[in-house]
Amino acid sequence: LGLDSDSVVLVFGTEGATDPDIYAALTKPDSAPACASETANIAKKMPFSQVVMCVDNLVSLAETGRDRSEYANSAYDPVFPLQEYQQRWVRTKASMAEKAIDTLVVADPGGIFYLTGFDGLGYYMPQYVIINTDVEFPVVVARGMDAAAGAFTTHLPLDHILAYADHYVDNEELHPIQLVCKLLHRNGWAVDKTVALDMNSDYFTGRCYKEAIQYLGVIAKAVVDDKRLVNWVRIIKSPAEIEQIRIAASIADETMRAAVKATTPEARGCDVAAAVMAAQVHGCGKYGGVSTAIPPIISIGSDSDAGHLEATDKPLSLGFGGDQSGAPVVFELAGARRHYHCPMARTVFLGQPSAEYLAFIEVCMRGMKKLLAIATPGHTCHELY
Repeated sequence: LGLDSDSVVLVFGTEGATDPDIYAALTKPDSAPACASETANIAKKMPFSQVVMCVDNLVSLAETGRDRSEYANSAYDPVFPLQEYQQRWVRTKASMAEKAIDTLVVADPGGIFYLTGFDGLGYYMPQYVIINTDVEFPVVVARGMDAAAGAFTTHLPLDHILAYADHYVDNEELHPIQLVCKLLHRNGWAVDKTVALDMNSDYFTGRCYKEAIQYLGVIAKAVVDDKRLVNWVRIIKSPAEIEQIRIAASIADETMRAAVKATTPEARGCDVAAAVMAAQVHGCGKYGGVSTAIPPIISIGSDSDAGHLEATDKPLSLGFGGDQSGAPVVFELAGARRHYHCPMARTVFLGQPSAEYLAFIEVCMRGMKKLLAIATPGHTCHELY
């Protein structure tokens, strides 16, 4: 940009200023990728990590001079110790090797969180994790204003947390996946390699696929669908994860109690939902909760024919229709601790259920007891179904 000490820069942001350190690194005249001496300096700071060679418009937290000591008083920390994540990387790379995948690009927020602990609500903009079978640590690529979270929510070396410039946001010609492809190219993770993309994720868009194929299709040996590779790794929970899920289960108990207590014929659906969401975040005992993947599902009477509806501002008694004896209220709720969920579904009847409805409940309970009797290790979900 040719900036000097006499320059005046006016910055027009879309949603908030880009991080000043990252902005400075991106706009300095010599903002080309680190030269050999700069790379050597980074390597000295990160002796246990393979140095990631950056590309234009993609700068690491290490290059911006960030230091974890700046966040010593942060309210956030990685959910698990480094060893837990290392086990996940080993299992993920083993699955990649089985499928002859050299490099994996993950776009799904759940997969990114699972592999690194990287957290935040910025996933409405493109975020990625790159795993290469020859590199110890994953690499996170995120928007500049969100990337700093990697310094206190992950164990990753700071040169493995990369921020893209804000003009890549909602740009018809530029897209962050272009930078990811260039990064793969520059670090030798794509040329004559098999690259797998997170094609089944809602966060890997058609635009993303088009841009990736346009670049990688020329240099890679193959570009393939990862077929939910990380999801299949995630499905087997570690003891540390199960501990978080048990806490989430206690939060779900408290949440359902709050839902039942708030349910009266006069109550509006939104009032019940408010009680539910307060209980979800308040948590249980010393453990706070977090917002769940979807809002509480609350429906009454015939509205429950549609499986996934949010609460409305109408009184629950409206669902009685012409049957003044009452109607069932269906809840599908969850408790969540550090993003680990425990869902729960229950039905509350407002009024006096008919003999036919009571018989229906009895059938449901018999089925549930038979299911729980075989819901043990060694049985498949198909058998339960």
